[in-house]
Amino acid sequence: MKSQAWSMDFVSSVVIFVTAIVILSLAVSYVVSQNVQQKEINRIEELALSISDALIRTQGYPEDWNETNVINIGLASEENILNESKVRIFIENLSDDVIMHRFGAGDCKFYFELRDINGEIFEIESGVNATKGEYPNSPEISIPVERFVLYRNRPSKILFILWK
Repeated sequence: MKSQAWSMDFVSSVVIFVTAIVILSLAVSYVVSQNVQQKEINRIEELALSISDALIRTQGYPEDWNETNVINIGLASEENILNESKVRIFIENLSDDVIMHRFGAGDCKFYFELRDINGEIFEIESGVNATKGEYPNSPEISIPVERFVLYRNRPSKILFILWK
């Protein structure tokens, strides 16, 4: 009778101990995965801010770059004042892969949009809208950045979305 009680106590304590270990390991696994995801979100957010800054604040390199000689992409003629010819080349001639490679974000995709302050998308040339890239329905991580600029001497807004 005494050994049976001891066996029941032992089995009960083992079950409780194993249950506690399983719950603890699941909690640790969840925290680690959340931490990894947050680090990736932070990385993409930093990239989105840095790319949008470079686009609207710098002229790029060389200053008179085109689709064949671009090293660093920048759309500004002055800080926050966009250059029409650079915007046109960016929209029409540069591939999405080249753009992301130049910014060191090869594992990401992007969407770029240039609107006037009333919300109308600018036309670069006849019928060509000032948009670049395609935004998917439900990306894993998506970071939108809005910036205000001058384009064609009018207050305008760019929307730059970086996703993975």
